[in-house]
Amino acid sequence: KEERSWDVWLTGIQHPALSCALLYARLHQWPIAAEVASELITLTNQPLIRIESFRLLARCSIATGVPAEPAKQLTCALKEAERARYVWLVMQITAELLKLAPSAEMRDKLAELLARTKTKPEKIYLTDGSTVAEILAKHK
Repeated sequence: KEERSWDVWLTGIQHPALSCALLYARLHQWPIAAEVASELITLTNQPLIRIESFRLLARCSIATGVPAEPAKQLTCALKEAERARYVWLVMQITAELLKLAPSAEMRDKLAELLARTKTKPEKIYLTDGSTVAEILAKHK
């Protein structure tokens, strides 16, 4: 039951199932979006598809009011991004985690990533439109 061909040719939101899940999320059909994203995680091995699916699951959990799940789902996305060495995604997900569940560990990790990549925090936008600079200022 594992799908393999899409893992080779398509990444991230190019995958038709993930595009479908994102469309359901845009329509505020959170349970359907979450179901599609969850299944996609079990079927694919391509890191970017898995990362974006975990991030979508976190947004679905936030929208449906499931308090403990978003941090777990973002942590899974973070581990996938670190394993794949996608530094930009690691930075974005770390900022999302800091915003969701503030901790000194996440703040320090984000500061280290910004310094390492020589990136200005006001230039990094999250999916909700906020910037990393705003998150860092709020969680000093």
